[in-house]
Amino acid sequence: MLNRDNSHVKSEASSSTSGQGPYTDPAYLDQLFREDYSKYVDNLPQEDLEQQVVASQLPELQPFQRLARSLNGRIRDNYAQIVYKVGRNIFPLIVAIENEQDNTGIGGTYVLFTADGKAEYIRPVEVTYEYYKTVSHMPLGIFSIISPYFNQSNEKQSWKEPLNGLLLDISNILTNLSSSELDVASMERIKQMLEITISYINDCLTTGISQEKFQSYSQQVMGAIEVNVKAAASMQVVAVKTALQVVKEKLGEAWPELFVVVPTIWPVSQNSPREQIFRSIMDPKTVNTHLIVAEGVRSIEEARTLIGRIVYDRYAARSIFGIKTEKRRQFAAALSTPVDLMGQDAKDKLRSLDPAATSSEKRSCVSGNGMFATGSSQYGGECPFRHPPRNGSGGASP
Repeated sequence: MLNRDNSHVKSEASSSTSGQGPYTDPAYLDQLFREDYSKYVDNLPQEDLEQQVVASQLPELQPFQRLARSLNGRIRDNYAQIVYKVGRNIFPLIVAIENEQDNTGIGGTYVLFTADGKAEYIRPVEVTYEYYKTVSHMPLGIFSIISPYFNQSNEKQSWKEPLNGLLLDISNILTNLSSSELDVASMERIKQMLEITISYINDCLTTGISQEKFQSYSQQVMGAIEVNVKAAASMQVVAVKTALQVVKEKLGEAWPELFVVVPTIWPVSQNSPREQIFRSIMDPKTVNTHLIVAEGVRSIEEARTLIGRIVYDRYAARSIFGIKTEKRRQFAAALSTPVDLMGQDAKDKLRSLDPAATSSEKRSCVSGNGMFATGSSQYGGECPFRHPPRNGSGGASP
């Protein structure tokens, strides 16, 4: 698990476009739209292939190495235990989760933990939000089924069965649309989307598929999708901010101490409605250190462990390193923020190996603006002095 809070990026965050970092940069977008990703989707295997693992045999541990491993393991265990406990001692805390079991795509579940031992589950967004998002995902659902077959002959028909299943679900939605809570205008817009989609799927089942035909279909429904997205965003902002105002009044003087964890994944980690809503209402003096956007956190309990690590690391950093010299301030800041403690020394070494190289001076676009967290293990017991990569693939301990 990796500390990814935004305590050190206040000026950086405020200067980026809506907190989106490099992802709105024209050069980045030009390169993104120029690259061909179809080769990774075309001609997918019909069945999962067994991965052939090629690995060298690990060398036998040397006696002193065993002692070092034992010490390292004990340190990790002790660290993991206190991080876990600290995470259950932080109040008030809100975990704003999107992937609650059986409640995904509803605008978020906001779990408030308070010092009296209570956990309040808040789901403030009205149900029509879910409808807007569901029907707007229809092109993606179709594309996920048929895209591997665009460059194959229509003799391969294995896409038909899942597409038929999707057609059945969409037809059921259309048949029962009048029983929904949608207003008249929204109902008519969604009805047209459903009818266009059903017609397109029937045509695919009859005459076959092509990328050109799909693009023509998606453009027909894109105007309605744009309206749905705008309506859903507005609905979420109003509902969640209203609910948070109630929480703010209830917490009173404790509101500035509120910590918030917003679990996310890389594809949607920047500029999310949840982050923007909290940033607009949290105390301006503490929002940059108390609002944590966390990649790879899969559950509420993992979020609590992550915030335990972040808070504990901040306390430990000042006690372990102190702040008397510039180097020690760098170390203390590294343990308190997403900055890798070894990063500057690694950069200095890269410069010495290749002084002409400039690549090491540039942040990867994947690094974003530094306001993110990655967490996956139950207790967050990875090495506290070595942050693994943002994508959760891990990092070697020193």
